[in-house]
Amino acid sequence: ADGSRENRVTAKIVTSVYAGTALTYTATFDGLTFKIFAQNSDARPYAVGDTVDLVWSPSHTVPLEPAA
Repeated sequence: ADGSRENRVTAKIVTSVYAGTALTYTATFDGLTFKIFAQNSDARPYAVGDTVDLVWSPSHTVPLEPAA
């Protein structure tokens, strides 16, 4: 796949919640907050304060209306 067509940001993990078979992270970038759901794996989980690269396909982007 052509990596230039992906959405990509570098964000900081601000919360990490273990929920059995998955982890839920909250990360911030440029004043925006992202909620990330990740299945547990053998990889080391991210810790609060870690910097991560978030990458996703444009087809998985869901624009939201600003809150009133």
